[in-house]
Amino acid sequence: MFLTLILEPLVPPLTGDSLFASESRLIILAVVVALAFPNLGAEWFRRTEKLCGRVAAHRRATVWLIGILTLAIRAALLPWMPIPSPGVADEFSYLLQADTFAHARLANPTPPLWPFFDTLHVLLHPTYASKYPPLQGAVLAVGQVLFGHAWVGVLVSVAVMCAAICWMLLGWVPSRWALFGGLLAVIRLGTFSYWMNTYWGGAVAAIGGTLVLGSLPRIVRQGRLHYAWTMGLGLAILANSRPYEGAILAFPAAAILLVWMTTRKSPPLPVLLRRVVLPLVVWLVAIAAATGYYNWKVTGSPLVFPYQVHLAQYAVTPPFLWQPLRPDPPAYTDARLRNFHLFEESISYERAHSLHGFLHSALARLEITDAFYLGPVLTLPFIMLPWMVRDGRIRPLLWVGAAMLVGLMCESWFLPHYASPATALIYALLVQATRYLRVWSVRRRPVGRMMARAILLICLIMFGVRLHAGSSSQWAWFGDRPGNQERARISEELEKQNGGQLVIVRYGPQYPADEEWVYNLADIAAAKVVWARDKGYAADQTLIEHFPDRRVWLLELDRGEPKLEPFPSATAGASGLNGRRARGVDLPSHLVPDTLSLQRPREQ
Repeated sequence: MFLTLILEPLVPPLTGDSLFASESRLIILAVVVALAFPNLGAEWFRRTEKLCGRVAAHRRATVWLIGILTLAIRAALLPWMPIPSPGVADEFSYLLQADTFAHARLANPTPPLWPFFDTLHVLLHPTYASKYPPLQGAVLAVGQVLFGHAWVGVLVSVAVMCAAICWMLLGWVPSRWALFGGLLAVIRLGTFSYWMNTYWGGAVAAIGGTLVLGSLPRIVRQGRLHYAWTMGLGLAILANSRPYEGAILAFPAAAILLVWMTTRKSPPLPVLLRRVVLPLVVWLVAIAAATGYYNWKVTGSPLVFPYQVHLAQYAVTPPFLWQPLRPDPPAYTDARLRNFHLFEESISYERAHSLHGFLHSALARLEITDAFYLGPVLTLPFIMLPWMVRDGRIRPLLWVGAAMLVGLMCESWFLPHYASPATALIYALLVQATRYLRVWSVRRRPVGRMMARAILLICLIMFGVRLHAGSSSQWAWFGDRPGNQERARISEELEKQNGGQLVIVRYGPQYPADEEWVYNLADIAAAKVVWARDKGYAADQTLIEHFPDRRVWLLELDRGEPKLEPFPSATAGASGLNGRRARGVDLPSHLVPDTLSLQRPREQ
């Protein structure tokens, strides 16, 4: 009752907008208590820390404990947070990739009448495939094949990430602090974050960065062969999940390793070649071969990535700020796709091309990163950053972090998972900052110790607050972004219908360009529900004839609720669809041969 009276004014009506404020109020309360009563609850904290120290003494078991705890907590939350439905364009692209792999293929042939299925973040030619690197799709495919649902792949990957963060920290800090960092990862990333509750990814690249940074101090201290293999595995994961950001992390890590190899403390050259250089070279060759083979199956060339082909076919805005805008926009099969690539994608790019705009963009990216990875409570320990800079043991991580920061500022777009290779780096700096905070005193009063102890306690309180708050739209640790959940609802209803279904989607002029409905899995012809774009009544008839024995629906989208109704008959279509003009987007002339057989376009 007493705790409720204290927390009630601190936690206003629970909405997404109030969660940050609630956590900030708890931080202020913790600081006030630490200054006034630095020894409050000292005996209870001491016993708890002693117990955690005994657990952390078993280093390998600690890593397993973190992974199992992640699985158990998220599984226990399923009654309140069921398996998520995809709602963002990127998720559907990854699910297409997963379904392709589940069919034992790396890419699919271009489907007939492909312009009806043209959509965001998907290639339709030279093959039908996702534009993204393959590893996130592979993880989803494992969940789909082995467990019957792609989200199980997400669940397992996040659990492995949290365990890997704990393992990485064991290479940099004492074991009890590694346990502390692992528990924070479980609470902040392994429960309510969109990495766990969407199909968008983040955990896979974080695992790669964790293996690279966790292997680095072990190679330097022990020089054992298997740590070089572990680092190589991390490089392979980064190359096939987030290659650009992974390279930003890998190059300074390699430079640190190279500097160590030239010092007197390193083993003799033959030992280095056998234990460090050779395994890494083998991994790099394997990465190049595997990536080249995947590229060849998708794009037809081992040296051309799917992402590059997608940029050539659709993009006007380049992926990096130093590159110019494309002067000649490509031909699009749909006006909405044109609007998205010409206008929606270019907003952040154009804003950043002034000094004021770049500074504003950089500040916004720092705020987004802090909100997702740290939040108010985990930002507090970084007041000790000036002391950390002078710490030679942690300085290599600061150099890697500085390189990551510069690299991320050069991209045209940014979301929290862009920085995912640096997840373990952020947690290592957080744990080290908390260690410095713990020994901070004011007039010999252990103020910092009380503040450090309050961090995990506040995280646990906010865990309960977030569970009670329900969904949120913020990009915070406790936030998810459900996206277009109406599509999932309608798709579920159609899946229950007898026989095959064909949904022709007609977008109104006010409908958001980045909210897409037309997504299909690998085998379109065999799908229970096929989604297609409206191309005008006459063209739609060609599509309908191509999919006989399917019930055909028209889905109209504008400002109001989606309207799903049977597709109008030929008579209604000829008369203007019950009084409404049959809207559609005319295809470019080079896409429409004599009888509207919709062939593949010329190469860009």
